[in-house]
Amino acid sequence: MHYFTKMITNKFISLLLLFLFALGCSGKKDKAITVLFTCETESRLEPCGCFAGQFGGIARISTRMKHFNKGLVLKVDAGDSLGSTKDYDLLMYKQALKAFEHLDYSALNLGQNEVALSAKQIKEFQSLTQTPLVSSNIFDAKTNETLLDDVVIVNKDGLKIAILGVVDPSLATDNLGDGLVVKDMYTSLSKSLKKAEDADMKILLAFCDKEQMHNLAKKFFEFDMILGGNVKQPSQKLELINRSYVLYTTNLAKNIGYLQGIHNKEKGLTKVDFDITMLYEDVPQDEDILALVDDYKKEVGSTELECDKHKEDTGDLVPGVTPLASYVGTETCATCHTNSHEIWKNSPHAKAFKALEVSNSQSDPRCLKCHTVGFNEPSGYKRKFGETKLVNVGCESCHGPGSEHVKQRMSPEKTLFKYRPLGEGDCRSCHYGEFSRPFDWKTMWPTIQHQKEPKK
Repeated sequence: MHYFTKMITNKFISLLLLFLFALGCSGKKDKAITVLFTCETESRLEPCGCFAGQFGGIARISTRMKHFNKGLVLKVDAGDSLGSTKDYDLLMYKQALKAFEHLDYSALNLGQNEVALSAKQIKEFQSLTQTPLVSSNIFDAKTNETLLDDVVIVNKDGLKIAILGVVDPSLATDNLGDGLVVKDMYTSLSKSLKKAEDADMKILLAFCDKEQMHNLAKKFFEFDMILGGNVKQPSQKLELINRSYVLYTTNLAKNIGYLQGIHNKEKGLTKVDFDITMLYEDVPQDEDILALVDDYKKEVGSTELECDKHKEDTGDLVPGVTPLASYVGTETCATCHTNSHEIWKNSPHAKAFKALEVSNSQSDPRCLKCHTVGFNEPSGYKRKFGETKLVNVGCESCHGPGSEHVKQRMSPEKTLFKYRPLGEGDCRSCHYGEFSRPFDWKTMWPTIQHQKEPKK
């Protein structure tokens, strides 16, 4: 009896071990994977802050990504993580690269904005971060070799994943950085894919329009997924073309996309799920990312920028052509336009610069254009003025420089100078997109409406 019991027990243990072994093999064969991706974030670490209730920002992307903590998680960006080649945007990009590294991104594809940088600048930015910048069709003009890694290999949880990246050559034609050559996407990918032949999974980051993403999927059967941008709106549905799942997003760091599935070495990606998740104001902002925002504000405030080098006078911008008028400031206008000034004084326009000071953004050129008078123009606001003059949304922010108007009004001669008529379009030069609540002219205009002053 004891022998029989022992035999049964040993057999049970053997079957159990066999089952666990089979389960382990299955675990090695099938991998749950989530790919989180962004595109066109343009280094927006946080919303601009012009009004309460704004959503988006990499600080919220960080918080949302923490919800995806099961299985294998991969994070990538499909391009335009840089805002522009302006000096202050380069300072912000430096902080954005720190954010992507903090978030453990596996690769950042070069988009239209990145390839407007020079080859030297791109290499310098790559040296600042451990996160690989990738491109399969951007080449060094001197060496005719790919400027960066054309394939990034990631080994996670026993799965070898190859990440490739391309940018539409037509987007770089007019604004390609010095020392760069952009080559055909299809030819470049054909060569780069040879380096990824033994990868279990292949992902293409494509900064191009929807039609081109579809064509890439039809041309190459190797990619498990094609993630992209340069579109008018994010994907409304997940498309399976050839053997590639195609998904894309946009919208200045206001959302993230994710693609989840079970990867099987024989069947590819199965049990697929996806979404483009909006980052509303109720998503908390990651304090670590907000600390990078503070670093940017300190650096941009202490760095001499191109905007600081403009002449303060109204000297000839074009030889032989003298500007007609210069900025005189709202206080000068108020000496005659008392009724209009009273209306202005009680409007948010009169507190526009104070709003920047509250958020410590008073040195940020991205904000000053709409919160001061004549910023970036010869006689307009200069950062060194601080809050001493030409601050807020003043009379001349809308009507234009007033010196000629004042000069003629103070003269006994006939007044010839006239301001051009203003309309809704003038307001929308600042009140648009994320920088304004939904703008309705019929609602907004009555709150600041003013007329000609009574004759005195």
